[in-house]
Amino acid sequence: MDMIGRMILLDGINRTRKPILSSISTSPDREPLDRRYAEYRADSENIRSKAMIDLVLQAYIAEDAKSKPKELDPEFRAFATRQVRLFVFVGYDSTSSTICYILHLLSTNPATLALIRAEHDKVFGKDLKETMLVLDEKPQLTNSLPYTTAIIKEALRMFPPASCSR
Repeated sequence: MDMIGRMILLDGINRTRKPILSSISTSPDREPLDRRYAEYRADSENIRSKAMIDLVLQAYIAEDAKSKPKELDPEFRAFATRQVRLFVFVGYDSTSSTICYILHLLSTNPATLALIRAEHDKVFGKDLKETMLVLDEKPQLTNSLPYTTAIIKEALRMFPPASCSR
């Protein structure tokens, strides 16, 4: 199933949870979307940023439309809110799952943990307080961590974030 198919399927699942969504999708979510839409309508040359919500609004209003509707369709607003939440959740969930798997693998392999600590000490130094300053000054130092990169890639190979959608 492709990404659009999964989004439609998830939208159908979300619609079955009307009581939960209606309590979540009240005025706090409506205001930011309506505010962004008002900004989009006022921008006659469409030079706004290409943030995800702007792209959603541009897709909602066809480029060849002569006039933009005064307000968003309530059904579209609900659909867009669900999709944006899903998009944000998926990004956070996959990142946090990957970090958890890396920490699990390192905790079960003390020799690997020792090697990664030695690599970090070599690149950043042993003082943790100084590490933040070093990273602020030279963020490119993260490219000098081949063993750390290999561990991240191996964890992603063993536990791919999208494995549950296959």
